[in-house]
Amino acid sequence: MPNSPGTAQYVAGENLKAGDVVCLGSDGKLYKQNSKMTLKLSDKSFIDFLRSNPAFSHINIDKELFKIDEWLKRHPGRHKTRRFVLHWLDRIEIPLQSGVSKLTEKRAPILTRCFICSVQVENEEYPYHLRNCQEEFDKKRNS
Repeated sequence: MPNSPGTAQYVAGENLKAGDVVCLGSDGKLYKQNSKMTLKLSDKSFIDFLRSNPAFSHINIDKELFKIDEWLKRHPGRHKTRRFVLHWLDRIEIPLQSGVSKLTEKRAPILTRCFICSVQVENEEYPYHLRNCQEEFDKKRNS
């Protein structure tokens, strides 16, 4: 039954059109996929797919599979299905980039101009500067 739902038909490169979905068969040939066809992978192929998938490049797949096995030992009613594994891996957040984070990054100081002496002072130092400047101003005015 060529091109019936759930089947794949062997195609040579010249039979492909834009938008055709193809898969590589175990025999090394390209097969045109019907839109309703799902690709069945062996367990080993599924794990290899996870390891090579860029969406999971930040995850140590072997370590997470071990964690899944340990979790399943404590929850005997649950089963290790592909859906379960994918959902488990999807919940793992991508770590922040290493290096200086934006919160701890040294930024240029914000300066405030003193209204008494017109000197620019960092915001953290401004109250101390203003107090000293006011004392100097009061001394000059009183003398």
